Amino acid sequence: MSNQEISKPLVTVCIVTYNSSEFIVEALDSVFDQSYQNIELIVSDDCSKDNTVEVCEKWMATHAHRFIHAEVVTVEKNTGVSANCNRGVRKGTGVFIKLFAGDDKLLPCCIEDNVNYMLEHKDADLLFSDMIEFGKGIKDRINSRRVFFERLTRKQFKTHLLVRNFLTAPSAFYSRSMYDKMGGFDESIPMMEDKPFYIKCIFEGCKFAYQSVPTVAYRIGDQSVSQTVKNNRFEDSKRILFQRVLNRLYDEDKLFWFYRRNEYYARYDPSMKHNLLRCLRFLNPSYYYTQYIFLKIRLLLHFNND
Repeated sequence: MSNQEISKPLVTVCIVTYNSSEFIVEALDSVFDQSYQNIELIVSDDCSKDNTVEVCEKWMATHAHRFIHAEVVTVEKNTGVSANCNRGVRKGTGVFIKLFAGDDKLLPCCIEDNVNYMLEHKDADLLFSDMIEFGKGIKDRINSRRVFFERLTRKQFKTHLLVRNFLTAPSAFYSRSMYDKMGGFDESIPMMEDKPFYIKCIFEGCKFAYQSVPTVAYRIGDQSVSQTVKNNRFEDSKRILFQRVLNRLYDEDKLFWFYRRNEYYARYDPSMKHNLLRCLRFLNPSYYYTQYIFLKIRLLLHFNND
């Protein structure tokens, strides 16, 4: 292995897309503008119905020279997020992997900051960082999960992760050796790649790390809670809260219960305790009351700043 490969290892940047034509050029440009040079770029599309693939191929035609390797991967049938992520990652050969969605953006020093941290902390397998949330109608804000890494023991970390996914997936950066060892993302849970993968990693002894540096910009959609609140003011806050809880139930619990038969659940979450904790979180009145109070505070701060 050359000194260049050791000090500046190849990084696979994989952008996963599905009907992402509106924002994909911003995502591609953010990779092109990285301060780190040794990058290969893979765009993995999950049979978009719009012209995402055509936009990507056109962009590649004039920008591919900047990368060690650049490729657009697509399929003839939609397969889900997990399979789409696996296809893109496995097309690359980089020592490290950076995966993000086609409507998000990397900050200019994202890859450099992540690589430097991983080279300095050889025992780290997965690295997370702060991210900036942005979007139409909302003010940019930093989303940090540092407190979970600083205050939780490894056992507490496991329990929290089983009950609620608090990790900022868009900021994730990890080694290919760890990805290969874990067997990639679980395709039997097609619409949720991150949480099952993280739980599998922590139960297999992988080391999670965190740096308090913003590395990615995560786009909040026009139909996000913040935008809806701005349009409807205080009178609809109860409805917004109810919709938020329903979304969480769908995103986490419904998918897990439906796919309970898979190997991931049987092996890594066999205890009914975690299922009860997950469900009781949504049945406990104090949960709704607390969330309602927090939402009111956010509304108050938001409109006072306007």
